[in-house]
Amino acid sequence: MNLLRASAAWWPDSHCSARTGCQRRATTQRWRRLRVAVCLTVMTWMAGATRSYAAPLIVSPNSSAQALVAALIGGSNITVVGGSEVYTGAGSASGLFTGGTGNLPFDSGVVLTTGSAAAVPNPSVVTANTQNGLPGDARLSLIANSVAAQFGLQAETFDASILSFEFTTTAATVSFQYTFGSEEYPEFVGTPFNDVFAFFLNGINIATIGQTPITINTVYPPGVVDDHGANAQFYAAGGGTVYDGCVGANSGFPLVASGSVLPNQTNTITLAIADTIDDRLDSGVMIGPFRVSGLPQPEPEPNDPPDPQPGPNPDPQPEPHDPPPPDPQPDNQPPAAVPEPATMLMLGSGLAAIARRIKKQRLG
Repeated sequence: MNLLRASAAWWPDSHCSARTGCQRRATTQRWRRLRVAVCLTVMTWMAGATRSYAAPLIVSPNSSAQALVAALIGGSNITVVGGSEVYTGAGSASGLFTGGTGNLPFDSGVVLTTGSAAAVPNPSVVTANTQNGLPGDARLSLIANSVAAQFGLQAETFDASILSFEFTTTAATVSFQYTFGSEEYPEFVGTPFNDVFAFFLNGINIATIGQTPITINTVYPPGVVDDHGANAQFYAAGGGTVYDGCVGANSGFPLVASGSVLPNQTNTITLAIADTIDDRLDSGVMIGPFRVSGLPQPEPEPNDPPDPQPGPNPDPQPEPHDPPPPDPQPDNQPPAAVPEPATMLMLGSGLAAIARRIKKQRLG
């Protein structure tokens, strides 16, 4: 362990170290604890006024990678690559849960902890503080160092609980809801003691708010270290779990991990959590069922007419109609000659004379 423990004025014995230079006055500590107590009391009352805990969570410790993965991907159009499921961690640190309705934004799923999964559904327990004596994770340590570096420390992780598997899908996006809870709330907000978790989808961490990884220093309520808090809308007191604070348990502001995948190709996801700097005080992440989106559209059947394409209407076809009247004579053509009246009279007289002559010839 990198840090030597010693009692201090402003960090409790469970998380104090000579290297951290804990030198705040006892009066500052008392005022801080008072502000935290008042803030959490108000938030707990507000949570109770807006939601009811219908039933306790039911957690079944389970370290079978196949069982954990099956609980996440059932009916989601995801196919697990056989034999790719791997769980690394204490056998008692992971499990399946139900009864989330009324406590969490989703009803069932998988829980990964840095301590004991069986302790998660017990809000009456004073403190969840299990040491499993296992190593951490190098990728989680990189994230933890982004917090510890602000305090001039080099972070190390412990008691990692990791589930990974490979899968294929015809979809373009995978998503799921989750919550993060920690016993480090609220006393260690503003300190380097930030247990860390991440969801690496094809190597990219999708457990973020915006681009920021979630820790107790990036999500906390007002009145803990300042008057405005950080991403406080995602914070809830407990969420029906043993943890002193939860992120994403507020049904009005759920956390959703979402990321693009390679359709019809092998994808990899790793779900991981670990203690940071020391192995004291447990944290846990509860993960809901996976969902997919961006599925390809089915091809039309051979006898089905194609769907009309969007866009401007084509030019209307002319309807049949009567043929047009003949064009009038052009203006530059001379009009037809009309006989004069006298000419018509002479013509008629001549025809009459011819007719009498023919008649005489017949009689004679």
